[in-house]
Amino acid sequence: MFLLLGGLSLLAGLNAALLLLDLPAPLTGARLSDMHGELMVFGFLGTVISLERAVAARRWWAYLAPATLGLGALSLLSVLPVAVGQTLIVLGLAVLNLTYVELWQRARADEVAIQALGAVLGLGAAMLLLGGVGFPQTM
Repeated sequence: MFLLLGGLSLLAGLNAALLLLDLPAPLTGARLSDMHGELMVFGFLGTVISLERAVAARRWWAYLAPATLGLGALSLLSVLPVAVGQTLIVLGLAVLNLTYVELWQRARADEVAIQALGAVLGLGAAMLLLGGVGFPQTM
């Protein structure tokens, strides 16, 4: 299920890229091209990275991160308010940060610290998006 959410986010993000380039795309929509960055960064990359980290953590609650990130990204394309999808993305990144706390307690390694820093920055960017800051300004 998690890979399906990530895969759908990837396909939607690629479709949005075609729209941004003014090329023919399978799907069109008023919000679709505006959500390209969020779909690719949080929907695709966030979902698959958090899935891998959940497997490494071996904790049931860590799987909430890829679930909420994937659902949040796809919610951005639904009839729901954009804030619903953005809130799910913030929640997913918060769980990912908790997952990194768990992983850090097991292995205090530089690579874990660097990945955790990325998760913290991702959470900050998602919170800025939820607060109304545009995607280009957050990245």
